[in-house]
Amino acid sequence: NEVIKKDSVIQFNNTKYRGYVYINPSTIKVTQPRVSEEGINVDKVYFDNIIHICVYDGKKKLCSKDINKYMMDKIIPHEFLSKSILSDMEFTGIGSDGYHYQATVCIPNDASCYKVNIVIDKENNVKFELAE
Repeated sequence: NEVIKKDSVIQFNNTKYRGYVYINPSTIKVTQPRVSEEGINVDKVYFDNIIHICVYDGKKKLCSKDINKYMMDKIIPHEFLSKSILSDMEFTGIGSDGYHYQATVCIPNDASCYKVNIVIDKENNVKFELAE
């Protein structure tokens, strides 16, 4: 029910960059059918997140993007996405190709997760690929 804020400092080519992650709860519901100990069908409801990421060089904003799990539908199966939440995001570095993040998409109360590497280039284009 609250926004989680993370910030990281990464050095690249003798410049310190700050990467920010804001994990924002949304009103998007993810329903998980469960069976109680008494054998009754119960739907457990979770709320998905939308994550805002940005990178700064001092006060200059270099990139800014809202990320949701459906942006990853070309690499994560739809069946999994419909049961999962975008649970975490980490700023992992900077390269000549852009700003690097890693997202975690998981099914609540399950060990099933996908890790997705995200690269945002200097033109603010986003590329997703599964982490190995």
